[in-house]
Amino acid sequence: HGVWLVELASLTDGTRVVPTIAETLGVEEIPGTALLDSIVERLGGTEALLILDNCEHLLDPCAETAESLLGRLPHLRVIATSREVLSVPGETAFGLRSMSLPALDAPLEDLDEYDAIQLFVDRAMAASPTFHLASAATESVVEVCRRLDGMPLAIELAAARVRSLTVQQLAENLDKRFRLLTGGSRTALPRQQTLAAAIDWSYRLLNDDEKLLFQRLSVFQGGFDIEAAQTICGGDGIDEFDVLDLVSSLVDKSLVVAETGYAAARYHFLETIRQFARDRLDESGHGEPIRLTHAAYFTELAESIEGLIGGDQEGIALAMAEADLDNIRHAMDWAVMSDYADLTMRTAVALGPFWMRSVRHVEASEWLERSLSAREGHEDLLQTRATINLGFMLSQSRQTAGLALFDQGIAKAREFDMEDDEARRILMTGLSNRTLVLESLGRLEEAEADSREAREIARGFDQYGYSVTTGNVAEYTSMRGDLDEASELFAESVATADELGRPSRRFDARWQAANFERCFNNNPTAAERLYGEAVELGRSIIPDAWIGLLSAHQSAAGLQLGKEGAYEEFLTAARACLDVPDFSAYGAPSSLLVFRSEFDASRGDYRRAAKVLGAIQAMGGDGVPAMSYHQNVIAGVAQQAEEALGESDYQTEFATGLQLRMGERLALI
Repeated sequence: HGVWLVELASLTDGTRVVPTIAETLGVEEIPGTALLDSIVERLGGTEALLILDNCEHLLDPCAETAESLLGRLPHLRVIATSREVLSVPGETAFGLRSMSLPALDAPLEDLDEYDAIQLFVDRAMAASPTFHLASAATESVVEVCRRLDGMPLAIELAAARVRSLTVQQLAENLDKRFRLLTGGSRTALPRQQTLAAAIDWSYRLLNDDEKLLFQRLSVFQGGFDIEAAQTICGGDGIDEFDVLDLVSSLVDKSLVVAETGYAAARYHFLETIRQFARDRLDESGHGEPIRLTHAAYFTELAESIEGLIGGDQEGIALAMAEADLDNIRHAMDWAVMSDYADLTMRTAVALGPFWMRSVRHVEASEWLERSLSAREGHEDLLQTRATINLGFMLSQSRQTAGLALFDQGIAKAREFDMEDDEARRILMTGLSNRTLVLESLGRLEEAEADSREAREIARGFDQYGYSVTTGNVAEYTSMRGDLDEASELFAESVATADELGRPSRRFDARWQAANFERCFNNNPTAAERLYGEAVELGRSIIPDAWIGLLSAHQSAAGLQLGKEGAYEEFLTAARACLDVPDFSAYGAPSSLLVFRSEFDASRGDYRRAAKVLGAIQAMGGDGVPAMSYHQNVIAGVAQQAEEALGESDYQTEFATGLQLRMGERLALI
């Protein structure tokens, strides 16, 4: 029978809560009668709704008043708006989320379905009647709303700026959002007239410990867990054991967002809140120590992840790296810009297996190059390891540059004391990885020599390295035609990997052995079995691009066996590769083209097979060419096609493929 809205935002005295409710209800104070009793009498016997608006700065008096009224008025309902719950019996909390936004990969269509976009357009048109979404930069409108986290006040203040700025200019200046987003309605409360004032209203309600932790948590980018918060933000004024309670309090006050969809809860700021907290941290003068602790923490995390990759917990390790990748990037960027390049280099080097597993070798190269430049002049083991790592990353697409860095790093590694285990491992790794480039350049004798030297270094010292280098020696032995020794070496590599038990090595050893059985030993039965075992081992530890590529290998073995449906299996595997970003790493395009030529020849389409062989030949100029173990297959297809077409027609089709650009080559797959 009645709805009353009680505005509490302007109150500074908690004793005024009850009188303000009375004034709203039109209840006059009666001498000798408690004012609360008069309110109860006014509302008694009716179904009523009382809205207490903006309670966060008056939590205790609002809670006491609401609990007292509800206890005496069974037909009364209360809605309290606040950044924090009142915590009275019977209370149900409804969190008000940010306004809806299009996903990062959503098409820029039907934008009127999203609340944040609607609000921006509505307020922009009110500020500038000539504004229309169709005539503005749609992507910039979406970017502004996303970067403002769908916060209604922030969006309203941003939209008002279209009177003097384009939406593109708005987006470009959001790093200075607290200076930019001002000038709200003159009739609004002062804390609603600027974005900074709105957040500062909540910040000032925090106690000292909450303010201190709020500032320190701003060092995190993309989220954090309690362990990281305790380690990085605890101490120096905050008891580490109090961090959990303080984080929970910030969540209750709507300043930190809790994410419970993980095995362990993670937390994050909305970006606008994080920037406000960061500014308070900078003002405190204590930003650098916290950022250094943050960078050191994620360097140590990267090094622990490196130790897990290749083992039974590889999947967990990769997930850890993905979950904190924004933090890792933020830490590396700050460290290399702040005279702590050692931390950036250690992190980038330690994450080498992660960069490759997740097909991020280009990003890895950038971090390594930045840290090497920042540490120029250092001639220690860390610098040498980073040089060799960079050579490996660059060699995925720029062989000459990669080889030069391998040569430089290996030469430097030889200067260190080989009684030092780290020095031995760096030299072994450099030699082993350089063979990949030498092989792709056709320098097989040098590749075999490197592999044999690396194997001798690993013998009795590093079982994992010994399995790797034994497999590499086996490859080069098979390439020069000693199939018996190669067979023995591959068997030893697989057996050593199985004894070691690390899934990634068991996977790699089988892939190598399967390639030998198919391409050199003419044993497609063994090859198909080994490929199948590798696929099963790899599903949980390698990118989808690798699984697709490996399945394509398996389908080619099936072709040799005359297996029905092998062609369809190849097409499915190839599509899986092509659908993955950056699938061109690891020689995937050239390998798929080799398989394509085999299937074309088997189907009698020799013209297409010849064209594909030309495209394979051209790959040497743009990336990693066909692996050496494919050369026998290529030679066989070339012989079949030339015999079927005649030399002139074969050369014509081959030349056509040779002239194709990368996109046209991929279209042949």
